[in-house]
Amino acid sequence: MSKLVFLGDSFTNNDYMKENFGHWTNKLADDLGCEFLNFGVSNGNNNTQNKLLENYILSDDYSADDIFLWQSSYEKRSTLFLKKSQKLINILDQIQQKYDTKIYENIPTFFDNSDSEIVNIKKFPETLPIMTKYGLDFPQSIDKLELQEMLLIILLLSKLNHKVFLFLGWQDCISSDYVKQIKSKTNNNFKFIDVPIKEWCIENNLLMADDGEHPDFESTYAWSNKFLKPELEKIL
Repeated sequence: MSKLVFLGDSFTNNDYMKENFGHWTNKLADDLGCEFLNFGVSNGNNNTQNKLLENYILSDDYSADDIFLWQSSYEKRSTLFLKKSQKLINILDQIQQKYDTKIYENIPTFFDNSDSEIVNIKKFPETLPIMTKYGLDFPQSIDKLELQEMLLIILLLSKLNHKVFLFLGWQDCISSDYVKQIKSKTNNNFKFIDVPIKEWCIENNLLMADDGEHPDFESTYAWSNKFLKPELEKIL
C-alpha cells in the first residue's frame, strides 16, 4: 500500500492536534487507509523541506510507492543553514527565551558525525534584525534558488514514477510568474493544485484558527476532501 508523505510549513505541520479531531493530514490518510509521514515544519521554508526530503529518500523508510503531497511555503522565506556550535545555540536560546518564539531547529544530515550537524534559522530573513542585535552577522539568502530546487526535486520524483501533488497554503506565497512556470512543468505524475487553502476556506466561510492566519484543521480537512482526496482515490 502506498504511503503518503506530507511536506510544508505550519499549514501542514502536525505537531499540534485539535481535541476530538486530530489533524487534517492524519484524517486524510486514515480516510484513504494509508500510512503517512509528515515532514511539515512550522515557520519552515521550501529549502528545509528539500533537505528533509533528501534525507528521507536516503533512509530505510523510503519506498518506491510513496506519494508526495508538498505544500509550498512563501518563496521569500529563505533558508540559512549554519554549522552547529554550542556558542551559536546558546545565543539562539537566549533570543528564543526573550522573544518567546522558536527561531531555529536542528536539521539531521545523512552523514552521521558532529561536523555535519547544521542549524536552520527559521523565517530568515524576517528574523535578521533580531539576531543582529545579538552580534550575529549573516549573509542574505537567495530565495528563488530554493524554489527552483524544490521544483527540480519534484520533477525528479515524477520521473521516478512517484505521484507528486504541489499545493499552496495561501495566495501569493509564490509569484504569478513562477506559478506559470510550475504549471508548464506538470505531467502525468506531477499535479499542481492552484486553489490555496487559506483563501478557499475564507471564501467558503469556514472556521479560522485563533491567529486569524490559518484555517482551522477541520476547514483544511474540508479543502483536502475537495482537492486532494479525489485525486488520491484515482491512484490508490
